[in-house]
Amino acid sequence: MIPVWSPEAVNDLVALRAYIEQDGNTAQILRIFHGARRWPEGF
Repeated sequence: MIPVWSPEAVNDLVALRAYIEQDGNTAQILRIFHGARRWPEGF
């Protein structure tokens, strides 16, 4: 299944990803998102 991403959703994911990388709690946050949604292939 290929998700359809609106520009707003993509922008939110980019901002969230930048925050995760800056924050350093990547593993913990990815555990929360794991299975709930899949990152677009472009990221």
